[in-house]
Amino acid sequence: RKPPAVCWGQALSGGTTQCELVEAKSPAFRQHFCPNCQKKGLLISSLRVRVAVGETVPANLHASGVWNGPSSTSKWPAHRVVNQTAGSAGPKLVILRDVTSAQLPGLASLPHPPGSMVAFRVGKTLQPITVPHSQPPPPQQWQPPPVP
Repeated sequence: RKPPAVCWGQALSGGTTQCELVEAKSPAFRQHFCPNCQKKGLLISSLRVRVAVGETVPANLHASGVWNGPSSTSKWPAHRVVNQTAGSAGPKLVILRDVTSAQLPGLASLPHPPGSMVAFRVGKTLQPITVPHSQPPPPQQWQPPPVP
């Protein structure tokens, strides 16, 4: 049995979530996340989320922990490929460990207003719940509740 480890939600969010230590009961992806992240999901700065473009997207290395490093198949800095399992809707996404303004081959930046976040839910992979828009949505007017 492995000793408790840092929740992958805390690592992937860049430390914006406060998580408990995790005792993974199996090697399944979601077992590396604390109950709070599994239930509520996590927020990641859109500056660290890129869209994978092109035919070939490197797979995550299963023995290396949360982050993949540069390898013979990928020159990307430390990253995690998400939204990549069968049944995932939308494009494969790549979460970078660190913000970079560098152009990375095979990755496109998301249009993002300053300070925007991307919400993810934890499943067999991280799946985006929201993807930032280039413009904020129009404000909705408050409606009073109906009178009984």
